Amino acid sequence: MGIEYNRHMQNMADGTAHVQQQLLQEESVGHTFKNFASAVVPGNYQTRAYATTRLTEAHELLGLPDTVTQTVDLRMSRGQLINDPGRSFHAVIAESVLYGATADSDVMAEQLEHLLALATKPNVRLGILPTRARVHAAPMSHIDIVDDASVNIETMAVTITISKAPEVAMYLRMFDEFAQAAAYGEQAAAMIGRAQSGS
Repeated sequence: MGIEYNRHMQNMADGTAHVQQQLLQEESVGHTFKNFASAVVPGNYQTRAYATTRLTEAHELLGLPDTVTQTVDLRMSRGQLINDPGRSFHAVIAESVLYGATADSDVMAEQLEHLLALATKPNVRLGILPTRARVHAAPMSHIDIVDDASVNIETMAVTITISKAPEVAMYLRMFDEFAQAAAYGEQAAAMIGRAQSGS
């Protein structure tokens, strides 16, 4: 074990629902979750409309069978895990994600409002990494860390799962650096507010 490669096109031959089901099963046994997002809002933090946009585009781009509705339902179930006070969530989202044209303006407006609401939960720590923040590790990929023991790195074609201790430690250090450079609380809320107003 240590490093596993999950090729999306093989796993998604019957659509994207199977992959979301796997993620839900894995996350259902986890207790601490760390997400770094450089391009899109992390799955657990997405609204239904935002998730539908993302997953519809993946379905069309990759030419997959249409299981978008089932996949979105499963992603929403992943999002419900945040309502469990026994679990803790820490996300660092690049500021550019707040402004990215990754969904229609009304969908993005609802998504930003949802992020503000999630940030008020006692078991959620939501940080925004300023575009001009000086960090030593380049924020290139979306990473998900469960229980500080496994790291998922997702690309369009493949998900890499790392559970080998030295490599996991490296990604934990990288996440900690992003987290230290991120803005939280009122400062993060103000940054989301600026994105909502388009300024």
